[in-house]
Amino acid sequence: DASPSMPASNELNQHPRATKLLEKVLESKQRFFNAMEIFGLLSKVNKVQKKVPQYCTMVRSATVTATTIYFNTPSMDTSNRVIRQFRQHEDRFLRVKFRDESYKGTIMNFGDDTCDELFTRVKRTMKNGIVVGDRRYEFLAYGNSQFREHGAYFFAPTSTLTTEMIRNWMGDFEGIKTVAKYASRIGQCFSTTRAMPNTVAINRIPDIERNGFCFSDGVGKISLFSAQITALEMGLSSFAGDCPSVFQFRLGGLKGVLSVDPSLKGPLIEVR
Repeated sequence: DASPSMPASNELNQHPRATKLLEKVLESKQRFFNAMEIFGLLSKVNKVQKKVPQYCTMVRSATVTATTIYFNTPSMDTSNRVIRQFRQHEDRFLRVKFRDESYKGTIMNFGDDTCDELFTRVKRTMKNGIVVGDRRYEFLAYGNSQFREHGAYFFAPTSTLTTEMIRNWMGDFEGIKTVAKYASRIGQCFSTTRAMPNTVAINRIPDIERNGFCFSDGVGKISLFSAQITALEMGLSSFAGDCPSVFQFRLGGLKGVLSVDPSLKGPLIEVR
């Protein structure tokens, strides 16, 4: 039955606002015994849709403990190469962390059987995935920083896109037989990065080597033009005298730094 305290029906039918209200309930960390009381939080719901920068994405996350799973509201974070490629499915990516029951510390191995059940829980989650509504999130991969934090990326497959298809898109890793190295190479794709704001030409150049030593391992070159465009995109000074002289980069499995070379002209980078 309708009640004077109930919001108007057209207000309830506003899907984005209803979602924000439920997120506010979760963030409040309160227990509501009367479901109608949650509408008292409507005044605290931001009606303005937060604009997500092009280089960011709204990340969904979950924390797995020995006995339960905590789901978190989406948070804005810098995107990575994988999410940018499959942006139309970005809401199907889930960042998962494994924590102890205090929900604060990382999982520790004390060298005895006290953690057996905890590690069984981790294995079961990695193997069977996480079910949320009509979606089953499957293990996808993990970045290097996530590995140190006991975390990973999961993905809810669709009829046209699976976790195996995403991993195949990342590159050909068949020649890597060491598990740790294999995971590390895949993890490069999940480094938080910004895409180059303009199309650039890419040249391969040899390393600088003397007397059996390599002096340029992981160091490439970038033209001043591309450096200025990149600095402008990142909100940094793009004037020739103030423009950054070195950039950290990821490119198709390569990683390292690019130093500005004034002799390079136009949109050009050279990698080793």
